[in-house]
Amino acid sequence: MNIEEKVKAIAQSDEFSAYTYVFEDWETADHVIDRVPLPAIINVCPLQGQIERKNGRWRDMEYINIAFIDKVERDADGTENAAVYNRMKEAGFAFINALNNSGWFERVPDTLPYSVIYEQLSSIVTGVLFTIELREMWHC
Repeated sequence: MNIEEKVKAIAQSDEFSAYTYVFEDWETADHVIDRVPLPAIINVCPLQGQIERKNGRWRDMEYINIAFIDKVERDADGTENAAVYNRMKEAGFAFINALNNSGWFERVPDTLPYSVIYEQLSSIVTGVLFTIELREMWHC
């Protein structure tokens, strides 16, 4: 399985059954989320990565952007948005733990940047976007 298939398998596991999984570029995802049940996990198509080869073994590494979003009312106030992005941040923490426990990737670093999404898409959603460097375990 490639990295996207592994991320998808985690996103579609029982632990995240309440979430719709979307793998698209931002523009397409912006249109898709209007037609899918929310909350959603959006795995944004990676823009870059690298392959490492060492002693006849190899692994793939991708920089992924993964967002956890849910609907909010139009022009939601700060308290309403905070409730949603904090709930989505907790979902992100659980997802990162699942990545770490999957056995497919090296441990995600303990310090990880994220951005908060406030009604920036055409759909009225709020959430959190994590940027993660995923390093597959070594292949023979």
